[in-house]
Amino acid sequence: MILKKYLACILSTAFILPASLGMLKEPLRADSTSDEKIETQTFDSSEIAVDYALEDSELSVSYKIFTPETVQAIYDTCMSFGKAVDISSYNIPWPGNAEIWEDLQSIRSDFPELFYVDYFSISGGSTVNSILIEYSCTESQRDTMMNSINAEAAKALSQIDSNMTDWQKVLVLHDWLADHITYGSRDHAYDIYGAFVLGTCVCEGYAKAFTYLARRVGIQSYFASSAAMSHAWNVVLVDGKYYNVDVTWDDPTADLLGRVEHSYLLLDNESMKKVDGSHLAADNIDPNLLTNKDFTSAKWKGVSSIISYYKGEWFFSRWTGSSSYTTLICKSSNILTNAGSTIVSLPAEKGRWNVDTYSFITSSFARPERYNHYLIYNTNSTIEYIDLDSSDYAPQVMYDTSEIPYLSPSAYVWLYEFTVEGDELHYCVYYERAESRSIQVLPNILSQTDPEPDPDPIIPDPVKPDPVNPDPVNPDPVNPDPVNPDPTNPDPTNPDPTNPDPTNPEPTTPSPEPAKDASFEEFVERLYTVALGRASEADGKAYWVEQVVKNGFTGADCARFFLLDAPEFMNRKLPDDQFVEVLYQTFFGRASEADGKAYWLGRLSSGASKADLVNDFIESTEWCNICATYGVKSGAVYHKATVASKNAVKFATRLYTCCLGRDPEEEGLSYWSLALTNLDATGYQAASLFFTLPEFVGLKTTNEEYLRRLYTTFMGRDPEADGFAYWLGLLNGGTDRNDVMKAFAGCPEFQEICNSYGIVRGDI
Repeated sequence: MILKKYLACILSTAFILPASLGMLKEPLRADSTSDEKIETQTFDSSEIAVDYALEDSELSVSYKIFTPETVQAIYDTCMSFGKAVDISSYNIPWPGNAEIWEDLQSIRSDFPELFYVDYFSISGGSTVNSILIEYSCTESQRDTMMNSINAEAAKALSQIDSNMTDWQKVLVLHDWLADHITYGSRDHAYDIYGAFVLGTCVCEGYAKAFTYLARRVGIQSYFASSAAMSHAWNVVLVDGKYYNVDVTWDDPTADLLGRVEHSYLLLDNESMKKVDGSHLAADNIDPNLLTNKDFTSAKWKGVSSIISYYKGEWFFSRWTGSSSYTTLICKSSNILTNAGSTIVSLPAEKGRWNVDTYSFITSSFARPERYNHYLIYNTNSTIEYIDLDSSDYAPQVMYDTSEIPYLSPSAYVWLYEFTVEGDELHYCVYYERAESRSIQVLPNILSQTDPEPDPDPIIPDPVKPDPVNPDPVNPDPVNPDPVNPDPTNPDPTNPDPTNPDPTNPEPTTPSPEPAKDASFEEFVERLYTVALGRASEADGKAYWVEQVVKNGFTGADCARFFLLDAPEFMNRKLPDDQFVEVLYQTFFGRASEADGKAYWLGRLSSGASKADLVNDFIESTEWCNICATYGVKSGAVYHKATVASKNAVKFATRLYTCCLGRDPEEEGLSYWSLALTNLDATGYQAASLFFTLPEFVGLKTTNEEYLRRLYTTFMGRDPEADGFAYWLGLLNGGTDRNDVMKAFAGCPEFQEICNSYGIVRGDI
């Protein structure tokens, strides 16, 4: 117990340092992609699956009064931000009917996407006339938050292979959530915005997030709860049987990067309680349905790392627990029934984590995770990787703690925590000198540069700043104002920064939606022509243009559907040679060459799927450049365009004219256009920096002129009188200009402007 307490004190103060995988000392070749992924799309309220929550006669989700039609009506009203639902025709008794409140709570639990519903109330006499609905935000703010939720959810869904069984999908989603959420109470701790975007929530947030993901991949998931435990989790339907999944209790606290337990995964009630004797059955689920023991002997039991999947194999770590104290990096073709074989063995000097000179921790902290076709893992002193496509799995060292400068020979340095986040490495170093113990942040340890901080850093050219963080004074580029914990609303006196008059719930002068650039239509037309061999129909073209402009679909998203999922394309039943030719035309814009075509045909004959080829073609510079010419984000992960999108050029030119009042110089325009094209800078980062450039400061604009330029830049229009007076009053009263600028950047108009140019607005 003393050792466990001591360890918790050490790790609870750990710093987490992200480092780009693109700047490794021994760069990983990103020349291969993973298996076919599930297509991710924005949630469509017209496709509400009431059968998940209502129509399964076997599983009651505790709707005691409401019929499916009642729930559908309430759901639709919430999605459209209606204020009331007329249910008088259902003759539900009132008052004194407590069951109706339970049903209303069930709606909020069963449909995680209704996170913005603040509360329900009831109007009526002897029967209920209406359900009244209050919201915690505006509809525009809901849409912005929903986009952020879906962007994070897409990262989890990208880990799902379309050939996975349901239990495999459950395993992958379980591990992703446990790795990416920290248990804790803060704003949105009970909903999916807290789970996905803020990364912190309580059990209710975990359960709702799991349901949201599971239903996106066709798995029925239900909200389970126990009043005696004050706890919530999930019940899932897998192969016609019901099982408990408790992601919260499989996410250790204090949270450790990359550590995921599997003790409460796909269990019956009896087995779940046996894990530690304290987990109860759900109050709202028939216990007779939760008796299936198919997964109680699964080989993932005892694994405390993420279980990663690649080309039919599962990768994870195990600790031997023997006197040798060896950590094993393993793979298994069936993690359910096969404990796997060892691919890397870490002896005690690498696979044992010490507390001090004489004692060590009786478990492993190795956390292997997959990045493309590489498995990256940490030992107690190094970060290493192996190429999963190689024949020998030879380990390569990416970072060694011995490289820390001026390290005392008597110091202890341990890598306790490690995880892969997108294309970044996150890890924690415990650094102990002989005379003191402290956690150290070591910058740039994966870069080509000296890991020791530069005592006299050179300030970059203000015309060409670091697009990741244009403000070197603020170490957090996500929130440009570290003083204000809520970057989405710099004016706490006004709950809706998009509306300058907080007393008036409707903006004075709505701005028109920017016209869609014709290049998006040309991009979609090209896919129809190349993939389907015909011209588009009006409705189809409009649909795909909207997916690109409104919903952020990348070129890769669109191409995968046309070439892999579209029934019309599949009905063409192209032979392999013609399929490869279509790939060349789609992704390279040219006919194939003999050697190249032979190579891809050889891949297919050797067992590669068509999805493998599509993913490989997406990761090409040619595809990045084709997308750039249409102003569409390519969706490539490892390559970037070498030419700027013409829409990005237009957007950057607009910043020069709106903010600086002049035409751009060639060098600066080229820099910003390419940065915006490759997502090295967001629309907000670029726009906000223009307002802080020495050139702009040198203009010495009055508050009136500054405000007019904000309207032009972020709203694309002249100011309305009431709004202008409101913001001018704030500026004249001493409100910081940057705070006002951030409020304008968060308005729907600027989001629409960015959408119209195919630019990612980014976080404010």
